[in-house]
Amino acid sequence: MNPNDPNLLIDLAWINAMLDRDDEAMALIEKASAALPDDAFAYFITGLIHNRAGRTDSSLLALEGAIANGYAPTILAVEPHLISLSGDPRF
Repeated sequence: MNPNDPNLLIDLAWINAMLDRDDEAMALIEKASAALPDDAFAYFITGLIHNRAGRTDSSLLALEGAIANGYAPTILAVEPHLISLSGDPRF
């Protein structure tokens, strides 16, 4: 297993976010995103992590990046972890 594999880092970032380890999650997703600067899934997970941490503006910015890089807006619309954004007109 390669500890620098960006896809593994994305998974670990989300796991840490779900365990309320926000600092570790952000460090991991930033490292993964640096290795995959145009990866829609990395943007998506970044958006989820920011949203979970209550950083709405950062979350929406990351989700815009996900869409710009090919992530389907319809998937975002039904993502349960983003339900808190459903009342935000920017979402």
